[in-house]
Amino acid sequence: MPAILFPEEFRQYQNSSSNPPTSLIDPYNRNEFYMVTDSLIILFALSCLGNLVVIYRTYKQWKFNKKSLKMAYKLPFYTSLSGFIENGLFLINIVHTSMYANVFEEPACKIISFVLWALITISLSLYSIMAVATYLRICHNYDTILRFGKYDYRLWFHVFLISVIFQLVNIRNHGSRKYWCAGKAGKFSSTIFLFVLITLSLIVILYCYVKILMKIQTNKNEKLIKNGEFEKKATKKVVSYLIIFVLQWVLIQAQNLGRLFGVEHPWIYILKGCGHALGAIGNVVQLIINEGWDPNKTNVTKDDQSNNVTFEKGHSSLNNLDTNIGRV
Repeated sequence: MPAILFPEEFRQYQNSSSNPPTSLIDPYNRNEFYMVTDSLIILFALSCLGNLVVIYRTYKQWKFNKKSLKMAYKLPFYTSLSGFIENGLFLINIVHTSMYANVFEEPACKIISFVLWALITISLSLYSIMAVATYLRICHNYDTILRFGKYDYRLWFHVFLISVIFQLVNIRNHGSRKYWCAGKAGKFSSTIFLFVLITLSLIVILYCYVKILMKIQTNKNEKLIKNGEFEKKATKKVVSYLIIFVLQWVLIQAQNLGRLFGVEHPWIYILKGCGHALGAIGNVVQLIINEGWDPNKTNVTKDDQSNNVTFEKGHSSLNNLDTNIGRV
């Protein structure tokens, strides 16, 4: 956090004659520059911290369950792990920009941009696939749809396949923007592509989880939902997953819209950091509310120990919703 911790030293450095001709600082935008970079450093640092908390809580549960986890624990771990790398790269981006008043040079900038896009598409693909899989399992009784195999290889195969397709479409758009490396400035095709991708993911996830909520509300089998406690718990989780995802990506969508319309106000850039921080901190809150901070004993089956998710024959789909729904 150079501009905050060492303001005078960095201001003097950036005012020196060693500044590159393309420096982002000039006498007219000094306050704007430091407001954006300082805010983003704080937001992305908070995001990394939130990701680490979820990773640590999942690790505690993994040890407590003798190195086995239900999918409800593995999914927040997967998303937080990819989120930690993504937020860490954005943090490195902004710290570099704050120190040198410029983004990374090529080819480093293209490499960072490529990795960030890969992580973004992986996250969106993971959320969407889990939403569809959970919808098919709960609403259409596809008993084996959430059996992803050892190390969840079936899940990751489809996630990486979709991500690779998206990367091939966007391969020419990697490079630098104003404050970070995540797509070439002036290349609106990448912004349009990301906007469409996020919109489609939101539509898919909203549709799937609204259908799941409707299924929960209309199920009246007292043998499967005793005193309504299971229904309340499952509904709470579904709603919490939905709210966090929507809020996180709506903020990022607002940033994309601003770029599409050529808006260069500082808040446009800060919105992206707010979206990332909200997602990371929101997942921490979800984890503590839904699972608690201390590890708890879960009924891990033999298939779970092989990274499969199993279902007892003859039971309703809703009987296993609490165990198998992903934290998306």
